[in-house]
Amino acid sequence: MLILAEPTVTFAFVIEKQTLLNPTPFLEDDPYNLLKSGKFNAVPWICGTTENEGLAKTAYILRNDSYKTTFLKNLDVNLPIFLALGITVSSDDMPAVYQKIIDFYLQGDTQLSNSKSLKGFVDIIGDRFFSYGTYQSALFQATKTKVPVWVYRYNYISELTSTDYFSFNESPVNGTTGVCHTDDLIPLLYSPAIFHRPLTSFSDIMMSYNMVQMWTSFATFGNPSPNNKFVKYDWKPLVGLYGKTRVNSSDLQFLYMEGPNANSQNLLKFEMRNDFFVKRMKFWDNLRIVEYPVEKNNAINSIALETELPIAMKLLQHFVIILVALINQNESIVITIKDGKIRGIVSQTRNYRNYYSFRGIPFAKPPIGNLRFKDPESPIPWGDNILDATKDAPKCIQKNFFTSLDPKIEGKEDCLYLNVYTPKLSKKCNKKLPVMVYIFFGGFFAGSGRSDYAGPEYLLDEDVVLVSINYRLGVLGFLSLGNDDAAGNWGMKDQVFALKWIQENIAAFGGDKNRVTLFGSSAGGASSHLHMFSRFSKGLFHRAISQSGTALLFWTRPLNNAQVRNAKMQASFVGCNPNATSKDIVECLRSIPVDVLVESSKKFKLILAEPTITFALVIEKQTLLNPTPFLEDDPYNLLESGKLNAVPWICGVTENEGLAKTGYILRNDSYKTTFLKNLDVNLAIMLALGITVSSGDMPAVYQKIIDFYLQGDTQLSNTNSVRGFVDIIGDRIVSYGIYQSALFQATKTKVPVWVYRYNYLSELTTTDYFSFNENPVNGTIGVCHTDDLIPLLYSPAIFHRPLTSFFDMIMSFNMVQMWTSFATFGNPSLNNRFIKYDWKPLVGLYGKTRVNSSDLQYLYMQGPNANSQNPLKFEMRNDFFVNRMKFWDNLRIVEYPVEVV
Repeated sequence: MLILAEPTVTFAFVIEKQTLLNPTPFLEDDPYNLLKSGKFNAVPWICGTTENEGLAKTAYILRNDSYKTTFLKNLDVNLPIFLALGITVSSDDMPAVYQKIIDFYLQGDTQLSNSKSLKGFVDIIGDRFFSYGTYQSALFQATKTKVPVWVYRYNYISELTSTDYFSFNESPVNGTTGVCHTDDLIPLLYSPAIFHRPLTSFSDIMMSYNMVQMWTSFATFGNPSPNNKFVKYDWKPLVGLYGKTRVNSSDLQFLYMEGPNANSQNLLKFEMRNDFFVKRMKFWDNLRIVEYPVEKNNAINSIALETELPIAMKLLQHFVIILVALINQNESIVITIKDGKIRGIVSQTRNYRNYYSFRGIPFAKPPIGNLRFKDPESPIPWGDNILDATKDAPKCIQKNFFTSLDPKIEGKEDCLYLNVYTPKLSKKCNKKLPVMVYIFFGGFFAGSGRSDYAGPEYLLDEDVVLVSINYRLGVLGFLSLGNDDAAGNWGMKDQVFALKWIQENIAAFGGDKNRVTLFGSSAGGASSHLHMFSRFSKGLFHRAISQSGTALLFWTRPLNNAQVRNAKMQASFVGCNPNATSKDIVECLRSIPVDVLVESSKKFKLILAEPTITFALVIEKQTLLNPTPFLEDDPYNLLESGKLNAVPWICGVTENEGLAKTGYILRNDSYKTTFLKNLDVNLAIMLALGITVSSGDMPAVYQKIIDFYLQGDTQLSNTNSVRGFVDIIGDRIVSYGIYQSALFQATKTKVPVWVYRYNYLSELTTTDYFSFNENPVNGTIGVCHTDDLIPLLYSPAIFHRPLTSFFDMIMSFNMVQMWTSFATFGNPSLNNRFIKYDWKPLVGLYGKTRVNSSDLQYLYMQGPNANSQNPLKFEMRNDFFVNRMKFWDNLRIVEYPVEVV
């Protein structure tokens, strides 16, 4: 090495002669001579460059002050070594050539003291090593053969780039980020040895999809211009140059690949252009330090085909590049809210957009000691101290029976905290952003609002503020003795308290307190709907999304007598007297260590994990000791009488809801045998039929269910009956309740209701999570309960990786746009370049007492379809599981808000 790592290329090509001892020489003449004489095997050819080729050889110098000082100390000597000018430039001519280069690229700034000269230094190297040679090669070959030549210029910045790799992992500085040499390989080849992970961002996946289609279309058909629904383009080869000895720079037509453009809906831009680094190429044309295949015209827009192909071949090297983030993701930021100052950090979305993250903010006092089984109270301000909001608070203490029959206790009793994520803070945001409040799923006994369960990396690509909250669970959140000693609904009151905190503080995060949308799945979706029925939630939110959960499902309906009975059983499980006064029972339960209290929840199980939900909602009375009851009547009665805070509402289901409660049984032979042994009893427990079906009617109801769904196959011996078993549970637990809730609400309020049915099978599915990670069997693969959250929230605690497949990313992009469009404008219909659809709400039902099943119009989301180029299908339909819903209509074992005919 003469200076640092230069020259990098020592051994390269030579011209050989064919002899007896060298019968198969690779190269028998200079490629320039062979090309000029036509003695070569011309085949259709694609060539191109990246936007910032020179980063591969300059970034390690620019990012290290010592290397930079060493290199710049004798720049007049070191730069010619770097550029290999000595190959064609004499020592006498070297000073003049060097000065021309310095003047043109650096404007004389030999200390590289600003970003322009830094970029100029990168471009010197990139042009000499790659861009000018590609430019000349393409034009020269097009004049010597009729075989087509396609040219591209790649200007897409990926999340991944090996600038770090070539920079010896030095930290980036201005001028050392960009689209480096061989960044155009990243969309084509997975390189875990360099990057340690695949592409994950939406735009990266989009670019990869298109480049793979281009390259494979060229390999298959000899034409790199596929026509797909995402990016349409006609990549034209160089034309009309054959036989010419003089060409214009505009003759070099090339495909320009750029994106994303922040000012456009287009994530990527593919277009034909003819301005291939015109001024820089012109400089090398005029420098005339290499051979000249074609003479240049004198016109200002004309060029000569200057190249020295043997030198270019010696210098060309292929690397994979990694993008360097422009910010330090651990950068902290301090803002002031009502209770004091808080410190958050700067993070990035999957599309590497910066956002501000504030985690573990208390919205209530710790509900411990005397505050156990009491309404939440405001937290104590922290004065002049700065609260550390850079880490998640614990989840609320729980035993998560969705993951095991005897799960370990997780979380803490001190858990009333929330997280806020925003792309813009108040001082930097003239326009307030809509707020989306995520309420987690988990049957009111499990779940979390932590960032590892509800990460903002997808939603924060749009202009919304995301808030995720914790609320008390199980016995701690929903114990009720039916009076003021333990009124109940603590978990729901925690949610109301968090919504009040949002009203008081969200402006500091750039949020609009008058545009708050609640959303969640399962218990979270039911909670979003339930807030419409609480007068103390009125005005705290303005739209709601209920994914697989509503206020009218049997497991969310208030059953006061059952809840009092469960409370007394709970007392007996931990050694408290269930026959004591309510006050004494509560005081005893307050004295029990929290781990003992939560651990005892397994004693409620009758068969395997059933019943999963023990403590839930109750109807309360407003009294002096219970001034803010959450629910004062059955939601059905409130809806029937119009006493609800109706807001625009989205509700929907997944295709195979029942997998959440059946997957673990069907995938484990022992569990399956245990459950099927007394199917008549166990199924009634799982379906909670005892709530409305008498013991005398139970056999007949059970038989009707078995005949309809299983065709009598009580051993689930084939795929059809396995799928039928999944559907029994899904319809009873979720789908039928959604169907009834949507129709009933649409008849009782003029406020719009949108319905969807989600049938997209992602690479990631919560079926595995709910099945205790048992191996799948036939009938247990499908679109599970809560799978419609996967496109919206990054959940590394569940999936350990983000979405990566192309179709997953497209679905995520559309779901994110739907949900955020609804939060922003109150309308989930979209018109983007990928999928256009008009999602219509239910119409014409207000005031009706009888409706048809076809009145339930819904958005059907399906895909991918292997027989079509369309990976996803979004369409309006009115066949919402018609036969299955009709079965439950006719079974008549629950209340019927609307007669369905």
